[in-house]
Amino acid sequence: MQLDAIYDQGRLEFPSPISFAHERFAVRVDIPEREVVTPASSEPLGTYAQALADRLDAVRRRPLPDAASQPTLSDETDERIDAWAGHRS
Repeated sequence: MQLDAIYDQGRLEFPSPISFAHERFAVRVDIPEREVVTPASSEPLGTYAQALADRLDAVRRRPLPDAASQPTLSDETDERIDAWAGHRS
């Protein structure tokens, strides 16, 4: 179904009230190209994306601290972890 709407500061406004079956669902919006402002980038998106991927990989490869250097968990924290583990199964 196609509906007309007006975009107003982050909201879509329909000319007449409409009731939907669900509160959240996917929609497709056709926007005139002249209305989209694209920020000028100082570097190509590929370079930026690669830099982010490299940073994420570095975090993933970082070794985890050994268990001896970790603080001891309180009894309350242990109980919460056990309760959560029991809730998930």
